[in-house]
Amino acid sequence: MSDNEKRKVCFLSYNYSPYSLARCATAANYGQKLNTDLIAIEIISQDEYGWQSIYNGEGYTGFKKYTLINSNLRNKWLTFIAVKKLCSLLNEVDPQVIAILGYDNPVTIAGLLWGRLNRRIKILMMDSKFDDMPRSVSKEWLKRKLISIYDGAIVSGLKSREYAKSLGIPENMILTGFDVVDNQHFADRSEWARNNEIALRQQHQLPENYFLCVSRLIEKKNLDRLLDAYEIYAGSYKGKLWDLVICGSGPLEQRLKEKVMEKGFSGVHLVGTKTYEEMPIFYGLAKCLILPSAFLETWGLVVNEAMAAGLPVLVSKACGCYPDLIEEGVNGYSFDPYNVEELAELMVKASSGECDLGAMGEASRRIIADWTLEAFAHNFFKVVEISQAPRQTPLLG
Repeated sequence: MSDNEKRKVCFLSYNYSPYSLARCATAANYGQKLNTDLIAIEIISQDEYGWQSIYNGEGYTGFKKYTLINSNLRNKWLTFIAVKKLCSLLNEVDPQVIAILGYDNPVTIAGLLWGRLNRRIKILMMDSKFDDMPRSVSKEWLKRKLISIYDGAIVSGLKSREYAKSLGIPENMILTGFDVVDNQHFADRSEWARNNEIALRQQHQLPENYFLCVSRLIEKKNLDRLLDAYEIYAGSYKGKLWDLVICGSGPLEQRLKEKVMEKGFSGVHLVGTKTYEEMPIFYGLAKCLILPSAFLETWGLVVNEAMAAGLPVLVSKACGCYPDLIEEGVNGYSFDPYNVEELAELMVKASSGECDLGAMGEASRRIIADWTLEAFAHNFFKVVEISQAPRQTPLLG
């Protein structure tokens, strides 16, 4: 690579969500200052989470994006095709750095091996943590062998950092800040919502005071226990009850609606999926966010969004974000996701006037100000810089 030639960085992921595209765009913009171009490769284009119904994808510019397969990897033949296309594309693009999200897919493994064979800098992007799921000793051993190939990592937060260390990446080669959102979007739009509160509450049929849960309606999100906690809260609190608004869709939608009807919850509203432009309205007019996830919640980006919108937050200890983003009693509280009584008590505490919700919302803004797209880009390129250092030392012998 000549002094005048631009460095190329490749991001490789299974599929690009709007969160991923925002990271790509910000890293690409940051990279221009470092004479670096960014290329994004996704394995499939299939929209598994219904992102296109929520986000229009505008504004994600400054980088080239390639898709290997236009459907899901339903069989080994498609996986083979994707691996072949990836290696061909990497040979053509010839990046000096390859950053990979995911370490258990044959295609991302092929990208890692391409980086090793071609002596490129290899960066792991990860938000997994040790307690996401039961861990097999044999699988963890194999994973450590694989992870040892990476030169460095950018991870979500403290729990993910500890897991990356346990997999063999040196502590000085790991930086945090992977799981971030466009804070300004949620801050500005939620403030606009508060300034237009009367009209927007009527338009979206939102109650005066409500807890907000933003979640896909699937088992791991623990919504049945959230409803159980709300039942205890409604039965024990003697003041004016807050409603519960649940934004999202998924396979449990009908079951949850039936439970709401059976319990006679007039204050619980399942309002479906909302667009990227609508979500700050729901944050802005809410009193407090609840994220009750029970397992497999590597981080919980809706907590970032709510905090950027200036909300207090009640967050399950199963969520990877809670050690980093929750200051107990300052901007919110964490709770045991299996203890519905504990969550009900926190709901009482939040709605009773015992907490200074305004001060807690301001604390959320202060804390989340360090978790930005720009911070991700800065830390990513810092990891790249650190990873380059050993390569500048001549090999002995």
